[in-house]
Amino acid sequence: MRAPPSDIDDQIRPFAEPPPLLIVLSGPSGVGKDAVRKGLEASGYPFHFAVTCTTRPPRPNETPGVDYYFISEQEYMQRLRRDELLAPAVVYGNRYGTPKQDVRQALARGEDVLLRIDVQGARAMKQLTPQGIFIFLLPSSLEELIGRIRRRRTEGRPEGTWARARE
Repeated sequence: MRAPPSDIDDQIRPFAEPPPLLIVLSGPSGVGKDAVRKGLEASGYPFHFAVTCTTRPPRPNETPGVDYYFISEQEYMQRLRRDELLAPAVVYGNRYGTPKQDVRQALARGEDVLLRIDVQGARAMKQLTPQGIFIFLLPSSLEELIGRIRRRRTEGRPEGTWARARE
């Protein structure tokens, strides 16, 4: 007797549908990671953007819960102790980390996941998930990168950004 079509569909689906992608977009501060992410969103590419937690204050053009989860140092440390954060890092004296649960749930739904993280975080993610797709953005020049960071006025010495990225 033949199995009902739904049973066959369930058996075939794992072979017919590619697994979701974990895409890590990285680069030094000021290189344009957010511009690339927003361009992908505007193009209609279907992906889940994993919002990162940070202890830094929001910039004027950032929306809490959309660009970052802005949390206290205490809340960050609690999440870190509970092992809830992917790729925890300290950048310019501020803490960053992406909630693991958010990424797990999106991948379980079959959604491609985009992580926008600093160079330190990308290095950690490469060790955790070498099968991910890693995109490292570079500025057109060191002078351009330093100019962007100076205009933004949110980081310390912009020259240090390039040194950290080259590591």
